[in-house]
Amino acid sequence: MKYFKLLLITITLISTFSCSSDDDNQDHIGIWKFTVGSVKSSSVNDNKVAPISTEITNSDCFINQIIINPNNTATIITSSRLDVTLQKLPETTNEFEQQINCVTQQESSKTYPWIKEVTYFGGYEEITLFDENLNTYLTFILYPNGVLNALPRDGNIAHKIIEIDGESVIVEEKISLNYEKQ
Repeated sequence: MKYFKLLLITITLISTFSCSSDDDNQDHIGIWKFTVGSVKSSSVNDNKVAPISTEITNSDCFINQIIINPNNTATIITSSRLDVTLQKLPETTNEFEQQINCVTQQESSKTYPWIKEVTYFGGYEEITLFDENLNTYLTFILYPNGVLNALPRDGNIAHKIIEIDGESVIVEEKISLNYEKQ
């Protein structure tokens, strides 16, 4: 009887304290293809370039494909890049039009190590890729609707200097890209 009670307590403790780990979720593993995104441009520290945003789709430009492997590596395959230019609208002081061109290049691929964490903002899965120096290269959020979003930070923010009326202005471009699992 003593052993029976001990066995019963052990089973109760195991069933009470065991649960599946969030790391068991493999929703992020697989091939992800670019579907839609946006490019947002604005001037930094002044209002010389009013904020503007343009949506881009897979039909506009094949950006890339991401393969997230279960061995904690991810391969990014690209065959084009976005080239964003701003044209000042006539008779305005700070309004511009974005012109987005897809520049085709030779297909290339690069593999990065990654880690997965659950974010404090919304409880979403965050997947971070690292470069060869183990610096953050790119961060993705996996949303419950199955969209993998490359966040507009780190590797997705570009700064350019443009001339406006003879003055140099720093313009920030934030690129946000969404991917769907294939």
